[in-house]
Amino acid sequence: MRSIQKRLILFFLSATAFTAALVAEGKEYFSIDGFQPALSLTFGVNDGKGFEHYRFLYQPQFELSSTYMSASAGLRAADRSLDAMTAGIWWPLRTARLRAGAGARYHFYYNDGKSTTHDILAGAYFEARPAAWFGLHIDTSYMFKARSLLEVEDSTTLLNHSIAFALKMDFHLPADISLHAGISSYEAFRYNVLCAPSFSAGISYEPQNMNLFFACEAVARYTDFFTNSAYYDSSEFRLTVGFRL
Repeated sequence: MRSIQKRLILFFLSATAFTAALVAEGKEYFSIDGFQPALSLTFGVNDGKGFEHYRFLYQPQFELSSTYMSASAGLRAADRSLDAMTAGIWWPLRTARLRAGAGARYHFYYNDGKSTTHDILAGAYFEARPAAWFGLHIDTSYMFKARSLLEVEDSTTLLNHSIAFALKMDFHLPADISLHAGISSYEAFRYNVLCAPSFSAGISYEPQNMNLFFACEAVARYTDFFTNSAYYDSSEFRLTVGFRL
């Protein structure tokens, strides 16, 4: 644990020092201009076979993005459970086709009087767009999880230290349509240990002459995926409608 903490502290100090040196050369690496806020509402259906026993979900979310930073916050209401999350990424290192930065996120999960969970992540983020039609996103983080069992008197909080990662690709097509696919050990409102990844694929439509956007996504989840005992956990299908302010 101490080794992980030292590495995280070293990473953030190195990134801060390097960015400060670049700023000292007169380059601009942060600005309050150009932020694009967006509101979205997602409706989802789960097959109910996984660890989280729910069928339907409702997910409002707010996002704020620019070339310098990204931030988001949202809620998810499902059967007998409630989630809240907030996240932020700072992109101090950028070129015309690449950008890299550091980010953190927090997630809270309440399960119908049975348990509460706190998830805290901090790590490095990387995005590349080698062509106008293709984009790549990679991130890796240290994850701390604390779970309390509410039904057990005088129970101790269960602590877990893990690593989180995400690999996502998007493809921009004609007619304002985009496709995306990826594998990730976490989702916006779901944070499991490293060996329980989610596979996702989806399509979105955002007309250029409108502030609206629409998306649908399918997710398949597995447990112990990187071992010989890998098995299917659950699937989820989501529909999203959003508005850029």
